[in-house]
Amino acid sequence: MNSVVIQELQTIKKKAPDPVGYVFLSSKGKAYNPDHFSERYMKTLTHLAGVRPLHFHCLRHTYASHFIMSGVGDIVTLQKTLGHADLKMTLRYSHLSEEHRKRAAEIVSFKAPEKVQSPFLDLLPGGLEESSMKVGT
Repeated sequence: MNSVVIQELQTIKKKAPDPVGYVFLSSKGKAYNPDHFSERYMKTLTHLAGVRPLHFHCLRHTYASHFIMSGVGDIVTLQKTLGHADLKMTLRYSHLSEEHRKRAAEIVSFKAPEKVQSPFLDLLPGGLEESSMKVGT
């Protein structure tokens, strides 16, 4: 979570303190069932947005994917952010879009220099001359 979200949640928690540590409580002062928001709100929200129904947990995958595709962090930072003990689990969360994969492929350049310059050229068998190492010859 970023600092704005943390500050907002701390403000909410101060207004409705709970010894167990929950930020959101039911009107009876009890912790919500973990599926409460998915069951109650996500169906309505996805319908209104015109997208297929999804589980609240899907937003975690969305966050992970956008975190990696934005380039703001690396996979290890994401692992710690999501609280995963195993990096393999984090890799399952971060789905890269086809567009992102294409852009990443374009960044990598395999263009060779005009002329290979190496202190080891004179060690090559057959007395290869430096000029014969030009690209495309």
